[in-house]
Amino acid sequence: MSEQQGELDSFLTNLQNQFVRPPTQSPPVSQPKPPVSAATDDFLQELQAQFSQVSQPKEPTVDLDFDHLLEKWQKPKSEPDLAQQLQEKEKLLRIEREQAWRRQQQEKALKRQAEMWLKQLDPDSDEGLWFEEFAYHYPSKLAAAMDYLKALCQES
Repeated sequence: MSEQQGELDSFLTNLQNQFVRPPTQSPPVSQPKPPVSAATDDFLQELQAQFSQVSQPKEPTVDLDFDHLLEKWQKPKSEPDLAQQLQEKEKLLRIEREQAWRRQQQEKALKRQAEMWLKQLDPDSDEGLWFEEFAYHYPSKLAAAMDYLKALCQES
């Protein structure tokens, strides 16, 4: 309990110092982002949407009275409240992990299907020639096959 209180005190002190003193460091230089697949973008957007639904209040408020805020956090909270908050956070984390695991399993299954489909594809057939043209802008034929099969599954 006292460790949490110490962390909260430290966090609030740092927060107050950020608003009282101007920052002495220049803003960090942004690094170029590495290219990612559409599936990764979709996964990240889903996580961001879930996070924003869970963590953002309906109407954000800013409390600029830091002394009041500090007093509020320094007051001891009852043990049941802290335990309940911890259980809720653990439950949300467990759900997010399960969803991420399911998505990974689906991605692995789709990859296996795409590999099998590519092995069976006759490159001299109409479908094979069409696929060659389709896959031209993808980083690999496997990535193109995965997107193609995903689109076919969504149509069904």
